[in-house]
Amino acid sequence: MVRPFIPSIPSSSHSTRRSVRRLKMTIYHIVSFKVPGGASAHSQLTSDFFSLKDTCVRPTDAKPYISAIRGGRQSSKEGKDQGMDVVFILEFDNDEDLQYYLWKDPAHDAFKNNIKIDGVVVLDFTDIYPNSS
Repeated sequence: MVRPFIPSIPSSSHSTRRSVRRLKMTIYHIVSFKVPGGASAHSQLTSDFFSLKDTCVRPTDAKPYISAIRGGRQSSKEGKDQGMDVVFILEFDNDEDLQYYLWKDPAHDAFKNNIKIDGVVVLDFTDIYPNSS
């Protein structure tokens, strides 16, 4: 289970405590793939991956739970990409949704079982920022 870092707030600061209640935690799930087969394989994998935004749904209410997906071809010129070709960043509102996605979601499982890749790198992190709403 991912335990988010929540900064400690001095109890004497009423306005600061109020802003803590407005903090929104987003969990970012970063996935990069090394894809054999050239442009057509990249295009198919990208299309299939972006479709997860709509096909990954909660079992309790059948609503999509991935907040956002961004991604595209790797374009860094630093030479540190470890041969990865495409990169995606998924956003989850909570750890329960991420854990369901990782270990139980049938749409995600089907995607994992049907892709042809030569490598994958996965990273997660939690970002905490003031919610503007």
